[in-house]
Amino acid sequence: RNRYPDIQLTQSSVSPWAIVLDMNEKPKGGAWAFPNWEDGYFEVQDQGSQLIALACGVKQGDSVLDFCAGTGGKSLALASMVGRSGKVVCWDKDEQKLKHLMGNAKRAKMEDIVSTTTEHELFADSQMPTTYDCVLVDAPCSGTGILRRHPSHRWNRLNENECKQELPQLQKEICLRAAHFVGTNRNGRLVYATCSLLKHENDQVADALDTELAIMGFVREPFPDGRMSNWILPWTLESDGFFMALWVRK
Repeated sequence: RNRYPDIQLTQSSVSPWAIVLDMNEKPKGGAWAFPNWEDGYFEVQDQGSQLIALACGVKQGDSVLDFCAGTGGKSLALASMVGRSGKVVCWDKDEQKLKHLMGNAKRAKMEDIVSTTTEHELFADSQMPTTYDCVLVDAPCSGTGILRRHPSHRWNRLNENECKQELPQLQKEICLRAAHFVGTNRNGRLVYATCSLLKHENDQVADALDTELAIMGFVREPFPDGRMSNWILPWTLESDGFFMALWVRK
């Protein structure tokens, strides 16, 4: 506040973790320019992303596999939930993103909780894989949930066949692959999420997964309001658009 006296901090009405930053003149570099970010005191993250981490329902001491971790925004949020007695293992097809992720974990002083794994290590033992209390699949998707911030994606990134056919098929395959890592001993959870607003990638994928996951002992878990899936819509909440569905392994 001494350097930016006009800064206004407001507690979010969307996420219990979020503080909304409002200031007349943003510093060069945005919120990342604040020295407290470099010291690991806060993360810059969309409020909807925080709701996905919260939906995982993990607690102190739990183990989590972040199956499509990217650069680790949700991984760090999950690490704050499981604490020093827990662990968050991260995997992504893009190894450069994982390097960035570990840089973020070091800055946040969470490198003793967060780790990365390679595809070879993760799938080395297909008969008896390491299992986790929760597996998060933040699946690759059309990204229609971020159009409010990147409207040009509507023209240069969206392909009808990809959105309706290719991505939903890939999303189902990833979820079924990830499901094998969910533990059976303590009602392990599988959380499927996208930053898409398209039903083809969301409810239709989740509904299709119900039957195949049931064979593996999974049951769809309702959200606190009784709905079987959760849509975060930009025009109702001040966030990007997201979708979530979750299953518990009985």
